Amino acid sequence: MLKPVFTDRVLPRATMMKRGERAASPPQDCERMRSTVNLPRRFLVVIALVSAPLGLWGCVPGTTPVDERPKIAVINGPTGERFIGLATAFESEALSYGLPNFQFVSASRLRFREVRIDFTAARAARQAALLAGSFGAELAVLVGAPVMEREIEPPETSDAGTRWVESALRVRVVVIDVDSAAVVHTASSQTYVGERFEDATEPVVRVQDDPTLLELQAFAVSELVPGVLSVLTERSRGR
Repeated sequence: MLKPVFTDRVLPRATMMKRGERAASPPQDCERMRSTVNLPRRFLVVIALVSAPLGLWGCVPGTTPVDERPKIAVINGPTGERFIGLATAFESEALSYGLPNFQFVSASRLRFREVRIDFTAARAARQAALLAGSFGAELAVLVGAPVMEREIEPPETSDAGTRWVESALRVRVVVIDVDSAAVVHTASSQTYVGERFEDATEPVVRVQDDPTLLELQAFAVSELVPGVLSVLTERSRGR
């Protein structure tokens, strides 16, 4: 803020006047002094007028850019092929490639809804299209496991108290157009097989948590994602 500037200059004594007389005009030095003192106030007024709009502008909330890319809904299914975690694994692998032409629907919202819908084989495409459309998606992707097997050898026939576990997994991806509910692309991975030995005294883990199946899932998904992304990208560009 500007401050008045005072000098140490001694002003001349005013001319003596008789009683009843008034000076015709204030001494010149007094006028100069008054102007010097009043100058900062005028500057303050100007600064206030300029800064007020700027302060108000800073209070205006910023707007978040809207992502207008086409949406894709990735769903675990059909019901007979549902393996919880496949859709999430597909999205994670796809995101590692980058998605310049489209975006995925919120996974948490889809997972909440998909378990309440019957994606039977005859109506899977139609139900997937309806679910995806409710989120504003233009394409639905069903990710399922037509082959998912796990064989566990009982502890009593195992050596040294170990348990033998063998698993097999094949993943299939079906791309569906939301507007027509038509299947526009289908791709299947090869069947992956894995085995392991584990302590027979430990409880058997759930299928969705089985470490061998999760490893096979990673192989199958990584095989399918590049080709499916090409299809999704091509169809997204055509919209």
